[in-house]
Amino acid sequence: FAVVPPEAEFGVALRPTGGREATLEVRGAADLRGEWRAEGLAELVPFGHGAWQLAGGVRRDLAGELQWGAGVGLRWALGGATWEMGVGADGGRPSGQLAATLGGWRPESVLEDDDFVYAVDVHERLGPRGLTRLVLRMEAARREPAARVLWLRLRGTGLRWAGAQELRHAIAAWRASGRKVACHLDDASGPEWYACAAADRLWVDPSGGARLAGPAMESLYIGGLLERLGLRADFVRTGAYKTAPEPLERSAPSPASRRQRSWLLRSVLERVVADVATDRGLSRRAALEAVTGGPWLAAELLDRGLADALVDPYYPRQALADLAGRPLPLRRSLPPRPPRRWRPEGRVAVLVVDGTITEGRNLDVPLLDVHTSGARTLVQAIERLGADPSVRAVVLRVDSPGGSALASDQIWRALRRLSVRKPLLASLGPTAASGGYFVASAAERLWVLPSGWTGSIGVVYGKVEASRLLQRLGVGLDARSVGPHAGLGSPFRPFSAAQRRMLRDKVDRIYGIFLERVAEGRRMPRERVAELASGRVYTGDQATALGLTDLVGGLTAVLDAARRRAGLPADAPVFVVPRRPSGLLQMLLGTGEQAAARTVLRAAVGSEGLGVVLGMALQGPGAYALADELPVAR
Repeated sequence: FAVVPPEAEFGVALRPTGGREATLEVRGAADLRGEWRAEGLAELVPFGHGAWQLAGGVRRDLAGELQWGAGVGLRWALGGATWEMGVGADGGRPSGQLAATLGGWRPESVLEDDDFVYAVDVHERLGPRGLTRLVLRMEAARREPAARVLWLRLRGTGLRWAGAQELRHAIAAWRASGRKVACHLDDASGPEWYACAAADRLWVDPSGGARLAGPAMESLYIGGLLERLGLRADFVRTGAYKTAPEPLERSAPSPASRRQRSWLLRSVLERVVADVATDRGLSRRAALEAVTGGPWLAAELLDRGLADALVDPYYPRQALADLAGRPLPLRRSLPPRPPRRWRPEGRVAVLVVDGTITEGRNLDVPLLDVHTSGARTLVQAIERLGADPSVRAVVLRVDSPGGSALASDQIWRALRRLSVRKPLLASLGPTAASGGYFVASAAERLWVLPSGWTGSIGVVYGKVEASRLLQRLGVGLDARSVGPHAGLGSPFRPFSAAQRRMLRDKVDRIYGIFLERVAEGRRMPRERVAELASGRVYTGDQATALGLTDLVGGLTAVLDAARRRAGLPADAPVFVVPRRPSGLLQMLLGTGEQAAARTVLRAAVGSEGLGVVLGMALQGPGAYALADELPVAR
């Protein structure tokens, strides 16, 4: 037996850029016999599967002689093996190396992270905010080189076709980075299956399926019901296609509404069929049958080439290993990234406008499913972004059907001031119509989802009045006023002829402001904007062809463009404003920006009686604004 003398080892490694692309390492060892060695290593990772290494060192042997060595090498992963090649000198003698090792690349740097599968499990309804959070989560994982495979599970998300396209764009960005995406479904909706069709592998639970039956729209028209109750919807609007109030006014859609819904559904179907044909290598006829001929069981999906395998979601280990080329650990969170401390770090801000656009502050009452974007909150956030030197670019994320005309114009003006100072790009979500499109038009370039709804350039004002209901109930009303327009917002009196003429004039004037803002933002003649307006709603494909938007793409593409536009690195950090409620008490009661919630709840159930919430509104299809609170009726 030989006694090995004790040896002490040391080492330190630095990453000057804060990322994995460059590592500087110094290490050494010494024992009690006086023998020691010191080594230095520089490693550069210019691409995902390989690294350049430059090494040098010196050692002292037992005889007291110093020997040195240096070399340069290349290491890369290919075909499930690690290939290494290097040349150098050891003790003054030239040397070389060419080797292959099975098992894939495992870099030796002490700071290197192991590769892993990143799992994203979505099992809740994805509203506008949830969809944005999911895309940003996928974007952050795409910037992590150790995340080699994305495993996405979608269950009960309530996705619409445009929302599915947002996920498709995020999946495509993952695949473009040279990594794999697997998507797993249980009992999937048509849009969920459509989103997963963009992945490298589409897996389905053996007892699951997909409810593929084509795009559809449903709206309830309750005008007749309101009439029986003694209520009447009374609205003034611009444009034959500004049909948002129709469900309250009529018992059936108008011819203009029918035409609009038909062209929207046809555009959605054409895009989905074309994408599915490309994804699955099908003819257009086969893709059309796949999209509209369901629902399909899991075995039918597999037989028709609409799924790649039947996989148990609770035991995906072998399927993931086959896709990755080797077994990898599964992680549901990303490793922390070291900050870049060597220079000021530029950031991209994502400014979110979602829900109804209102005056005042943001409002969130999750228990009542009330979420609004307030002009006061947003304008303050915009001014802070303009003054923050670390914010190099802003992405305006809009997923809103519209709202208050006044609030929309206030936000638009603040965004135009910001655009003079910093790059401002817009990402339009599944719905960016009417007031949502109004604010988005302030950006220098607009990206839109292929089947997202946008446009709806028009104005609506009105109320539901209950004078006949009071008569039926035997309730008397003593209404006194001074001036021809006093009591305009009362829910107990209809508009007079003079009031309707006045409202028509006001609505036309606001409509003119809308046209002017869009014409300025889009750098289009006002006459051309007027041709495309009249309340028409367009899909993203249609809007891009008409010049109302610039490019078809999702939030991921806009973030990439914003980084390039600002001269930032591809992994520059992203943050979201304005902040939303983070705690249960804040969600229930509201603090700061939630104060408006108490006003609405007081008006609804407090001692002040019946609250009437009506206002001038810019509205997209099937949604109504809660804008200005009018005096409470006593």
